Amino acid sequence: SGMLLRNFLSQLDLNDCYITNTLPFRPNFNRTPTQQEIEIMKPFLYEHIKIISPKLIVAVGSVALQALEIETSITKAQMQIFETALGN
Repeated sequence: SGMLLRNFLSQLDLNDCYITNTLPFRPNFNRTPTQQEIEIMKPFLYEHIKIISPKLIVAVGSVALQALEIETSITKAQMQIFETALGN
């Protein structure tokens, strides 16, 4: 998946992109963040979204989906478009 993401990003002008992580850290032992950790960091993520005011957000992974409150599995979300008022 990392190779696919790098290939996708290489096709973009990164001056037109803003890339950030859902959480600014990876929990100990590279484990998946807990719902509580996601909730703690959500206001900071939403502030990034508000400041940047993006036209498009590409959520990469299940943690990103959870943080953006998209209630579906990563498998079902693939290639789907979801509308949101985040950042407005």
